[in-house]
Amino acid sequence: MTEITFSIPEKLFQKMKKYPEIKWSSIARSAIEKYIEDLEVTDEITSKSTLSSKDAEIISDKIKKGMWEKHKKLMTN
Repeated sequence: MTEITFSIPEKLFQKMKKYPEIKWSSIARSAIEKYIEDLEVTDEITSKSTLSSKDAEIISDKIKKGMWEKHKKLMTN
């Protein structure tokens, strides 16, 4: 098995030390596996997409505008 090393903030490390019974390497491995699974799903979805980047940007702008209008209406009520 390959090993990796990474840095974490001291504050986080101190919190982790409160739970010595936790196998933190297993937690990290599970999080990495989940993240990879999510990336693979995204890759699969986008590989079948016929939308261009410009199309996606237009759709994104419309969604953002719609959400802004919805929240603006809620704030004025």
